[in-house]
Amino acid sequence: MRITIIIFLLGFITVAPSAIVGKKLFDGRVEADSYEKGLVYDEMKDTVMEKGLKLTVKKIEQYDQSVRLDFSLGGTFKPAEIKTEVERPVGGVPFEIKAAEDGDGYTASMPQLEKGYHILKVSFAVDGKEIRLKKNFYIY
Repeated sequence: MRITIIIFLLGFITVAPSAIVGKKLFDGRVEADSYEKGLVYDEMKDTVMEKGLKLTVKKIEQYDQSVRLDFSLGGTFKPAEIKTEVERPVGGVPFEIKAAEDGDGYTASMPQLEKGYHILKVSFAVDGKEIRLKKNFYIY
């Protein structure tokens, strides 16, 4: 009887923290048509690998009321038009920012951001397919 209780308690102690952490971190997003979206994602990743595309945050400059972000797109493809967004990793609402071409990369100005991690999202079309690249950056 004691062994059964000990095994039950060990199982509960092992599983309960996972359930608690999972409930705290789940942001409520559920994807419809996940299989089809997975196929599109795989196709996008193949295009990214083929073209050698890579998003790099080169410099972050903070001012009193704004942040300036310099980034580049590596690879063999140069998009004619890009869409740029910034959001917080969990629970953040993305907001669109304007990025201007600046020599070998792009420059974007945005309002002052909260301290912590943010995600830069850049979207553009390659051969009629939408490509989305993401890069984390930190605001001090």
